[in-house]
Amino acid sequence: MNGSRQFTDERLSGEEWLAKGDDFRINQYEAYKAIECYKRALNSGDLVRPSRQRYAQQMIGVCYNMLHDSQKAKEWFNKALTGSQGVVRAKIWRDMGYSYTLAGRYDNAEKCLQQSMDLLSYGENPVEIGATTGFMAINLSRQGLYEDAMVDFSIADDLLMHHDKRLALYNCLDWAETLSRAGHGIQARTLALKCYFMAKEYGSKAHRYRALALITGGWRLEKLVAKRRQKQLQTLTP
Repeated sequence: MNGSRQFTDERLSGEEWLAKGDDFRINQYEAYKAIECYKRALNSGDLVRPSRQRYAQQMIGVCYNMLHDSQKAKEWFNKALTGSQGVVRAKIWRDMGYSYTLAGRYDNAEKCLQQSMDLLSYGENPVEIGATTGFMAINLSRQGLYEDAMVDFSIADDLLMHHDKRLALYNCLDWAETLSRAGHGIQARTLALKCYFMAKEYGSKAHRYRALALITGGWRLEKLVAKRRQKQLQTLTP
């Protein structure tokens, strides 16, 4: 059953569609279904606060990042940037940076991530500082700069583990992959094992599978699993 048919008869408010989208995105890792929900929130007519409209636009971009469709992701992030300020704007720049990382445009990614960091304060925004630092680490790792990346992953971990365990899990999974790529197999498996147990409480089945792949076969098996999951996501069209 495709996403559109599944939702045809449901009459929800804009906020309820946002909540449903968040559930599909975070807990079920169903990007297309989440996109459908966020679009229905935008079209509901009762999502009156501009900040909530921007949130829906940003999350549609995040879902397209999940699908590795960086072009569509950037289109939605640009919509969300209009009128955004402060921490919200920092989050959007961060997600835009990841789109560029996925596209292999690392210089553009670095510029976006620095834009995000410039809007944040260590004293007031430790979670967002940690998350943006983690995305900077991913951008470095994708360029093969593993040692530099691991420094940033460690900084992000110190900030996130104390404030947001779910984001800490995401950071640790990327850190474990980088350790594996850099040839630190034992450290990678140890960290991936920690991620597996964290994922039981703070993540989804997809995060547990990723951790297990890193434990049993390192980054090569993890990438095979990721490609298979990506193919599944892209075939689950609404």
